[in-house]
Amino acid sequence: AFENRSSEKDSEYFSDGISEELLNVLSKVPGLRVAARTSSFYFKVKPASLKEIARELNVFYLVEGSVQRDGSRARIGASLFRADTGDTIWADRFDTELKDIFTAQDEIARLIASKLSLNLSAPSRPARVVDPAMHGLVLEGRYFLTQRDTGFPRAEAAFAQALKLDPEFAPAHAGLAAVHVLKAVFRIIDGVGGNAAGLAEGRRFAQQALALDASLVDAHSTAGYEALLSGRFNESEQHFQRGLAVNPNDAFTHHWRAHLLARLGQLDRALEENALAAELDPFSWALLSGYSGQLALACRHQDTLTALERLLAIRPNFLPAQGLAAVQMLRLGRSAEAIALARQVLENPQPSQRQWADVSAVQVLHEGQLDGDVRTYAAKVLASYPAEDPRRPALLAAAGRFEEALVTPIKSPVDPFNARFYFWAEAWDPIRDEPRFEQRIAQLGLTKEYKVARETLQRMLKQPKLKKP
Repeated sequence: AFENRSSEKDSEYFSDGISEELLNVLSKVPGLRVAARTSSFYFKVKPASLKEIARELNVFYLVEGSVQRDGSRARIGASLFRADTGDTIWADRFDTELKDIFTAQDEIARLIASKLSLNLSAPSRPARVVDPAMHGLVLEGRYFLTQRDTGFPRAEAAFAQALKLDPEFAPAHAGLAAVHVLKAVFRIIDGVGGNAAGLAEGRRFAQQALALDASLVDAHSTAGYEALLSGRFNESEQHFQRGLAVNPNDAFTHHWRAHLLARLGQLDRALEENALAAELDPFSWALLSGYSGQLALACRHQDTLTALERLLAIRPNFLPAQGLAAVQMLRLGRSAEAIALARQVLENPQPSQRQWADVSAVQVLHEGQLDGDVRTYAAKVLASYPAEDPRRPALLAAAGRFEEALVTPIKSPVDPFNARFYFWAEAWDPIRDEPRFEQRIAQLGLTKEYKVARETLQRMLKQPKLKKP
């Protein structure tokens, strides 16, 4: 990430935004692999040598720079280094009017590509002069979009203000689409429900963004995920493919496409997508969370634990990772450690962002034959779940209470996280061949995908493991 040298120290979002936009331009250069935003920015708060950074990101070259905003102008300094020697290959400084910032970014990307004997063959976006105030608001919105609950209101306000300045600024429409869809995603993860009205708003803003600029990868990704959550799978795949055609290095598009493939029962292809996403953005806790979850479903317990250890190094005390790690320890014969970690999840008072941690912890305690703990824990957790929370039947199954689990209602359509639990979670294994479980799958409208999911897993268990990122 570029250093913020502006006098306004609260404008970190501006230098981060310029850095991210330059990354996006570079990632579209054919033959160039670019580490994604989260991982590139990771070393802003964890200083390391050029060699260490390059090794962790699996890259050969590094770009460093600075951004200084002064009124209507900006000064961007950029340097290209060879990671193994630390030698400077190229360095320059660019003074530009903020209205011409896109042109300056494209020029920097072109010069970097030329120094690497690559070609930025065509402009990555329509050439246009941009309103500096409007562009700054979009950068502000993107910055706070990454901060979930606390950041969503400010992100939404910034994108909305940008549209007041220019109702046809496509990135602002794309930003509002992301706000609405991500809100729905987290509501699903937290068991509240996806919020159909919010998803509809997300779809509307994404369509407006793409009508104005069909090359916006984030708009395609958001539209693809909204379609997935709404059960329009063919449309979802089309958007993901279009986004990846523009930028095959977009880690989150690969990650979200992995969710689609898993929802269709194709765990092998989903893992390939998530492995690529984790390779492109190795310091993203969100991507590592999705990747480790799918590794666990594929019964790759040691690989899962390795991925979770990396995740917890980035985000310590993340309860869903701790719960899943406890299950993997149990599968690897480390029962005492697994039970201790499950109890740690139980005793943690953190009320929010628990996700599926409690389901994992209950499963460990149940399989450890700690029935008293399971009853107490399950009663406490079930009382905290909203009605029709998809985690309710999952937790009952993890506790071995299958009769209750199979009659517990859940919302339709079945979200990707809940579907994969029915497809592959080991908690259901004792009753998978029973008619009552088959009836539940039919009731949920998952019969076709369930058959694919089980056949896929059986095939994967007989094949060599995927290459680890």
